[in-house]
Amino acid sequence: MFKIVKSESYTWPVDVRIPIDGGRFESHTFDVKFRRHDRDGVEAVRKSFADPSTDVAQIAREIVIGWDGVSDESGAMPFSAGALDTVLKIQGVAPAIVGAFLASAYGVDRKN
Repeated sequence: MFKIVKSESYTWPVDVRIPIDGGRFESHTFDVKFRRHDRDGVEAVRKSFADPSTDVAQIAREIVIGWDGVSDESGAMPFSAGALDTVLKIQGVAPAIVGAFLASAYGVDRKN
């Protein structure tokens, strides 16, 4: 049976690869709480993400409403608009978040 549930959000893991010295990457994973979109909303995000002139961080600001597993040097970093802006300044984070959102919306399994 398919039961329609009208939740406003859901949590999904995001894998981020941060460039480090030596031409290598450091992998990190955290959980993001995404604002649920209908089909038209997901398609709008996909089209924006594909447009090279789009600010990917702005897309992330519109779809992220929380997180778990994010910390800084002083410990766990609670979610806020300011904390999100700080995290989105890190190279690779914004596209990883939007990519995870689209993968979740289109039913793409997460790679382990």
